[in-house]
This record gives sequence, C-alpha cells and structure tokens, in this order.
Amino acid sequence: MTLLRTVTVGPFPIFFGNVNVAMGLRGHHHTAAVTLVYSTDAQHGYPSFKTTNDAIRARLRDMTGPRNTFRDATNEDVTDRLWAALAEWTDPSWAQ
Repeated sequence: MTLLRTVTVGPFPIFFGNVNVAMGLRGHHHTAAVTLVYSTDAQHGYPSFKTTNDAIRARLRDMTGPRNTFRDATNEDVTDRLWAALAEWTDPSWAQ
C-alpha cells in the first residue's frame, strides 16, 4: 500500500471568456471555481495561507478575466490551458 499525501486548496472563483469555434459559439463568459490538489512528500505540504493563496488568485486573475478571452477554446480546452499554466508554476513568495 502506498500513501499519497495531498493538500487541496480552493476553490478559487474565476470568470473567463472563450470563443468556442468547435461548437460555432461566439465569445461568451462563464463563472467557475478552480480547486488545486498538490501532492507532496514533505511533512508540511503546501502552506495554505493568505499570502500563498493570494498568489494563486493573482495568477488565475492574470490568465482569466474580461481582457483574456480564450480563443478557439472549448470549456475543456480552457481547463487544459489553466492546468498547463499552473502545473509547474510556483510563486516566488512560496520560497520562504
């Protein structure tokens, strides 16, 4: 048996726009929530504090919002793009 240690943070509310070419839909917007699950082998896991979570909120805000419409993207494509942008990302504030 293998023990997997995870830390879940969120949900973080987002508002995003996308143009769903595959379905012939013009630009439109959605509200959603992002929940992140980190795996860790460290004793302390992810330090889920205001400062660290604010960094996640800022990163999501930079990737979404009214000025950052996802072009030629289904909702599933948006999920994949957000995942790719967050999978290896760390904020400098987390070094401490």
